[in-house]
Amino acid sequence: RVARARLDELPPPAPDAAAALSAYALSWLKLTYPRYALHGATLRGTLETEMGDVRVHFAPARLVPLAVHYFVTLADARLLDGCHFIRNAAHVLQANCNGVAAHDAHRHSIAAQEYSAEYPHVQWSLGLAGRPGGHDFYVSLVDNQRAHGPGGQQGSPAADPCFARVADAQSQDVMSRMHAALPSGFLQRDQWKLIRRVTIEQLDDAGVQ
Repeated sequence: RVARARLDELPPPAPDAAAALSAYALSWLKLTYPRYALHGATLRGTLETEMGDVRVHFAPARLVPLAVHYFVTLADARLLDGCHFIRNAAHVLQANCNGVAAHDAHRHSIAAQEYSAEYPHVQWSLGLAGRPGGHDFYVSLVDNQRAHGPGGQQGSPAADPCFARVADAQSQDVMSRMHAALPSGFLQRDQWKLIRRVTIEQLDDAGVQ
């Protein structure tokens, strides 16, 4: 797996190092999810929230393999189970795993701020928050290409990694209802919305696992 040790304390990797990390992640995806990474099949994640299931489709593997690898390996290891949506802003719903014992023991950020202009922060996309990104992630409620794309955050030339999109109208409705039901800003703990489980499945062309 991509290096985990205190990445938030290290300088950003050189371009050749970032490319090597992306190449490693793409190789891992080809081995683990070959129909997705080699043949373009859909890789779907399901966030089972207390307000309903939110299905997401991941970006094509060739575009942001490191970002997809980061999120998928957390989900596969069950480190996103029990996390919560903890912030309700006008532009995003943000999730966080603070206090989840299994996640706290394996906390790490993404190793490089991977971003593809071919997969921007449009409405209903998923991105990684922070510098470096993770473990917090968010769902864009509006088009956030300017705010979370290159140069959009605190003057940084880097962009937030964008790695998936909410897949269907029913899932969008879950996020819209959650947004409408919650007060604005960072939430009190008793207002957090639980993510019970996150699962990953590779679909064939007919949408079957």
